[in-house]
Amino acid sequence: MRVLGILSGKGGVGKTTTALSLGTALNEYGRRVIVVDANLLNPSMAVYLGQTHAPVTMHDVLRGESSIRQAVLLHHSGLEVVLGKLHPAEIFNLPKERLRDIIQDLRGMVEMVILDGPNGLEGSFHAVLDAADEMVLVTKPELPSLADTLRAKHLIEHRGKKIVGIIVTHYRGDFHDIKPENIEALLGSKIIALIPYDHAIREALTLKYPVVFSHPNSPAGLAYKKLAADFIGKQSKIVLQH
Repeated sequence: MRVLGILSGKGGVGKTTTALSLGTALNEYGRRVIVVDANLLNPSMAVYLGQTHAPVTMHDVLRGESSIRQAVLLHHSGLEVVLGKLHPAEIFNLPKERLRDIIQDLRGMVEMVILDGPNGLEGSFHAVLDAADEMVLVTKPELPSLADTLRAKHLIEHRGKKIVGIIVTHYRGDFHDIKPENIEALLGSKIIALIPYDHAIREALTLKYPVVFSHPNSPAGLAYKKLAADFIGKQSKIVLQH
């Protein structure tokens, strides 16, 4: 079982969109994947998917009130998820150190677990580092976002964890975006996907679906499908326009 952490140096860069879209695309390629909301202080996957009243949440599991297998929920898109509890009273004093062992309870059930990590370097950041085998960093092509991403990268490397690469979101390819080759030079990591700025992502959020499901042929949807194909070594005929 492969455990992938999706992390970012700050919020608002498209981390949760990436986790859900990558999971959905892998699912459509026939891989059984579960996406877990591991942003324990600010869980948001439930809002993205329109399922704000999950009967069992990751917070219940961490408190030992349920098993993680009982928390797995099938979304209308066909994606299996474990959601967080949105009520603020439920997010404090969590035994975050249990995350790694809890995730291992999914072994034999799925091929991959994707952990949607916290916004930035606080909260459950270190718990996700412990639980995941490898990491992906999500950033915008803007200097403030890249500076935060660099700090996150240094922390990940300090813990001896593998970074698969960088996913650049909100990419327009115009004068204001930092060029991909300069991003790679600054961060010292390879860009594995350029996700274009795409109104389909906002429309998908309104519809409460991952963009890969609601807008499969949109620029962003195709980019995430190409990323998923690359992850599993699948040949893809998708041609992206940048």
